[in-house]
Amino acid sequence: EALAVANEVVETITPMENPGPEFARIRCLAWLNMGSCYWHMGAHQPALASFALAEEGFQQLGALHLLPAVANNRGLVLLEMGRVREAKAAFELTAKAALAAQTPLPQGQALANAARASGLLGEFDEALARFAESQAILDGLSVTDVAIILRETADVYLALNLYEEARTGYDDSVRRLREAGARRHLGGALWGMGAWALATGDHAVARQSLAEAVEIFVESDNAISLSGVLLERASLHLTTGDQEAAQADAAQALALVSGADLAAPQAFAHLRMAEALWHAPERAEPHLKQAQFLSGSVGLPHLLFRCQLRAGQLRRRQRRLAEARQSLEEAVNQVERLRGRIPQEAVRASFMGDKAEAYEAWVALLLEMGESDKAFEAAEHAKSRTLVDALNMGGRAKLSAEMSAGQAIHGELMAVYNRLLGSDPSVQSPGMKEQLHKRARDLEAQLQSIAIEFPGRSASGIGADRSGLAPLSAPLPWEKICALLPNGVTLVEYFCAGEEVMAFVGHRGALEVRPQLCKLSQVRALSDRLAVQLQRCETPRRKDPAVQAGLMASCRRVLTELYALLVEPLRPHMEAVRSPEGLGLVVVPHGLLHRLPFHAFCDSDGRYLIDDYEISYAPSATVFGLCAQLEHRSLERAVLVGSHTDVLPSIGLEIDTLRGLMSESVVLRDAGATIDAVRQSGVGHDLLHFASHAIYRTDNPLYSALQLADGWLTAADLLSMPLNGAMVTLSACESGRAHIRGGDELIGFSRAALAAGASTVVVSGWRVDDASTARLMEAFYTQLLAGKGRAAALRSAQLALRSEHPHPWHWAPFSLSGQR
Repeated sequence: EALAVANEVVETITPMENPGPEFARIRCLAWLNMGSCYWHMGAHQPALASFALAEEGFQQLGALHLLPAVANNRGLVLLEMGRVREAKAAFELTAKAALAAQTPLPQGQALANAARASGLLGEFDEALARFAESQAILDGLSVTDVAIILRETADVYLALNLYEEARTGYDDSVRRLREAGARRHLGGALWGMGAWALATGDHAVARQSLAEAVEIFVESDNAISLSGVLLERASLHLTTGDQEAAQADAAQALALVSGADLAAPQAFAHLRMAEALWHAPERAEPHLKQAQFLSGSVGLPHLLFRCQLRAGQLRRRQRRLAEARQSLEEAVNQVERLRGRIPQEAVRASFMGDKAEAYEAWVALLLEMGESDKAFEAAEHAKSRTLVDALNMGGRAKLSAEMSAGQAIHGELMAVYNRLLGSDPSVQSPGMKEQLHKRARDLEAQLQSIAIEFPGRSASGIGADRSGLAPLSAPLPWEKICALLPNGVTLVEYFCAGEEVMAFVGHRGALEVRPQLCKLSQVRALSDRLAVQLQRCETPRRKDPAVQAGLMASCRRVLTELYALLVEPLRPHMEAVRSPEGLGLVVVPHGLLHRLPFHAFCDSDGRYLIDDYEISYAPSATVFGLCAQLEHRSLERAVLVGSHTDVLPSIGLEIDTLRGLMSESVVLRDAGATIDAVRQSGVGHDLLHFASHAIYRTDNPLYSALQLADGWLTAADLLSMPLNGAMVTLSACESGRAHIRGGDELIGFSRAALAAGASTVVVSGWRVDDASTARLMEAFYTQLLAGKGRAAALRSAQLALRSEHPHPWHWAPFSLSGQR
C-alpha cells in the first residue's frame, strides 16, 4: 500500500512541465520511501534504483541534509545483499555527513550500522568501539535504536565467545524492545538469545527463544530474518540429534531466500543444508559447493571459515586429501586473520573457544598424509596462542590505561574479599554472605568489562587507531624447538582430536608420532577417579596406618591405569635418547590432560615416572622454547613472601628456613607481606617465593587469590607484574589449577606468571599438606643452591619426601613449568 501511494506521487509530479522545487522535493522523498518499501519487500535492485533517483534529485535541489538518509538506506540494502564492504562505506559517508550537519539521530544510526558491518567483516575492535559511540549519541533520542545496538553488540560478543557479556546484552535488549512494542526488532533480539543459548548448551531457552522469533517473523512477513532463525533452529536440531527436523528447517530457510539477489543468506542456507545432509555426502556436496561459491563472492570471514572447514572434512571422507588440506589450511588462515584483529589478550583467548574443530581436523589430516613435522606445528597452532603472544612481547603484561581506571573497583573488590574470607561473625549469616558474593561477582564483571574493552575510538567512530594491537605470533617450528631441547631431554606433546588422544615424541634429531594412543573418554574417567582419591587424603582419618594403606593402593591403581594409557606405549620412543646425566622429560599436555600429574604415574611394577625422569611441563612446546631462550638467572636476589594463619602454622617455619638458605633475600613476612610491598619488591628480583593460604575460583579463575597481610593477590594482579625472567614459586594449595578455555588457554596463576614474564613457575595441583610442603621447599632450594637444575632439584626434593611420605598426595602436588 505504501509503494502504491509513492508511485502515485511520482506519476502525478513527473508529467508536470516545470515542477517547482517543492514538488521536486516531494518526488525525491517518494523515491526515498519507494526504496525503503522495495527493501522491506525483498526487491533489492529496485530499491537501489529508487535510492539512486532520490540521491540525484536531492543533489540537484541542493538538499544536502537529506543525502545521509539515502546513503544509510542504500547501505542497509547492500548489507542484506551481502555486499558488506560497500555497505560499510555508505554508512561511514552517512556518519560523516550527519556529523557535519550536526544531526545526531542519523549520525548515531549510521555509526551503529557501520559497526554492524564491521562485525560481519570480523573487524571486532571497530565494531565494538562504534557501537559504544553510537549508543552514547542515541541514548535519550531513540529507545528502540539503543535496544537494537545492545542486541547487535551482543552479536559481536557472541562471535567472540564472550558468553556472559552476550547474555547480558540480549537480556537487556529483549526487555527494552518488549516494553517499546518493537516487534520486528524483538524478533532479532530473540534470535540472538536463541543463538547464545545454543552456544552455551541451554537447549530449552534456545528452543523457546527461536520459536518466538519464528512467530514474529512469520507475522511480519520478514522472509530473510525468518530464514536466518530457521537456520539457527536447524543447528539446534542437529545438536540434539534430530536430522529430519534439521533438514526440514534448512530446506524451508533456503526456499525463503532463493531466487533473490541474496548471496550471503543463500550461502548460509546451503551450508546448513550440507550439514543437515552430512550422513549422505553425495547429497551434501552440491550444497557445500554452492555455499563455497557464494561465500567467495561476499567475503564474510566467519562464513568462509565454516565453508572451508566443512569442505576439508568432506574431502577427507572422500579421500581427496590434497583438496582437503587446501580447504582446512584456508579455514585455519581465516581464524588466524581474525585473531590478528583482536587487540585484547582476554578476548583473543575467548575467541578461540569454538575453533578447535578446524585445528583438530588439520592435525589429523597431516598425520594421515604422513607429515609428522607439519602435524606437530599444526598442533602448536592450537595451543596457548595468546600466551605465546604475551611472551613474544617480552612478558609486558602491564595494566592498560583502562585497567588503571579500574583501580577503585579493584580496591573495593579486595575489601569484599577480606570480609568474605575473614573471621567477622556478622558475615557468617547466609544472607550477608550471599550479598557479598553477589557484590564480588558484580565487581569482577566490571573489571572483566574493562579488560575486554576495545581501544581505538575516535570522535566520529571512523578510522579507529589500531596502534595498540598486540602482535600476532606464530608458533615455533619443530626444528627450532628441537635445537632448544638440552641433550638427554625428550619432549612429549599430547594432542586431543575429538575422542582420539595422540602424542608426538621428539628429541634432538627425531620426531615420532603415536596416533590413536587412547580415547579421551578413558582419560576423563580416570582423571575423575584420581580427583576423588586425592580428595580422600584430605580427611583427618588419613593418618591411620590402615586407612593410609588403603588410600595408597587405590590411588596407585588409578595412576597405573593412566601410565598404561598415556606413557607405556611411548616408552620405546622416550628412551631413544640418553645422556650421562640420565633422562629429562618435557610434558606438554592438551585439554583435560593438563590436570594430570604425569610425574606420579607408575608402571605395573610400582615404579613412578619420576624415578626415571627429571620432569617439567609446558602449556605448549612454543612456550617451552620461549622460556628456554630467556636469560638463566641465579637465585641471588630473592623475595620471600609468607603470611601464616592458624591453620597453616608451617608457613613461618618455611620462610625462616628459606631465609637461612638465602641470606641476601628480601623477606616480606606476616604484617609486612602486603600487596604493595610485593608489587614494589618483586620488580627486578630473580625469585619470588609465596607461602600462603590460597583459594582457587572455579567460577572465575583469573580471580583465584593468595592471602597476604592486607588482602588478596589475585592471578590478575600477578599478570600485571613485570617479572622479567624471574622464577616464581607458589607454595600454596591448588596454585596450579586452571580453567581450560578453547585454544587450550589455561586461565590461572601459572599462566598469569608466565604471561608476566616468569621463566619458571612452580605450582601445586591440589590441596597440600602444610608440614610436607615446608620440607619439600627446603629440600628443593637446598638442591638449587647446590647447583642443580630446576627440574632436577624438584625431582630430588620429591624423591626425598617420598621416602618419608609415600603417598603421592604428599610428595607429588608440585610441578614445574617453563625453563628447566
